[in-house]
Order: sequence, then structure tokens, then C-alpha cells
Amino acid sequence: MGTSLKLEKVGPAQVHALVKLARQTFEDAFSWENNPSDMHLYMEKAFSVPQMESELGDPRSTFYWILINLNPLGYFKLKEKTAKGLEGYQVLELERIYVVKDHHGAGLASQLMRKAVDIGQKKGFDYIWLGVADTNHRALAFYRKWGFIEFDTHIFQLGQDPQTDLLLKKKL
Repeated sequence: MGTSLKLEKVGPAQVHALVKLARQTFEDAFSWENNPSDMHLYMEKAFSVPQMESELGDPRSTFYWILINLNPLGYFKLKEKTAKGLEGYQVLELERIYVVKDHHGAGLASQLMRKAVDIGQKKGFDYIWLGVADTNHRALAFYRKWGFIEFDTHIFQLGQDPQTDLLLKKKL
């Protein structure tokens, strides 16, 4: 029996699996460089079932995940939201894009990114933008490979720890 790969929209009925995936991938990405207390504070707020239900129900937001043999291994969240410097344009924030650590380098993030860019183009957005930790060199290299360029910074509050995110944009 072969491997079955699927990219599909996440619905409200899948909130518990999405919360589990979001927590796992965020911890994979950031636990090694952050205080466990700050990680816990952030994840309890950002990845609670009520919070994720609210985000899944927001008509300005869209979630997709990638599944292999029905196991979710990565996801993204798009949100119709502007940023300083992009006023006057139709813009879409790529608020989250994560793949489980054991599948880094397998091309799953590229498939997720292609889908996110396709959605933005089909809906007529001018730009897609995102925030990325200035210390996340692996992600920065990935985004630059996809044609994202830096245009600003902002503070990302991880628990009690204010961190600097670079803001990157891509013309669609």
C-alpha cells in the first residue's frame, strides 16, 4: 500500500486535531530557544480549543493542513489583515505555517506555501505577508527562496518575552 498525501481545508470539526498539531509544531520550532514558562503562557492562550474554534469560525481566516496517510503533519493559517506599509493594498497575512520536525526537508512546507500563494492569487490579493522571528534563520531562508522581502519589524509577545519579528512580503 502506498503513501497517501492530501492537502485540505481544516474545518471546525477538526479543531482538536488542529490544536494538537499547532502545539506540537510550535513547540518543535521554538522550545529550544525560549523559556518554558513563556512558551506555556503563549500556547495556552494561542492554541486553546476555544481560541482555535474562534479562529476557524472567522470568515477572514482560512486553515489548510497537509496529511500523509490521514495524519496531519503541517498546516498554515491565512488571514485577511493589513500591515503597516501595505495600507491601500489587498493583503493577506500568512499568520502561521508549520511542519512537524520529523518531516522538515521533505517538501511539505513548499506544498503548503504553494497552496497559500495560490489562494491569495485566485482571490485577487496584491500581497501576502508574514512575521518571522529574526533568529529563525531556517524559516528566513525558506521565505526568501519563495521571493519574500523584508519591509518592517514588529514585536511578537511570547508570554512575558517581547521578541522582534521581521515582516516579509511577497507580491502576488
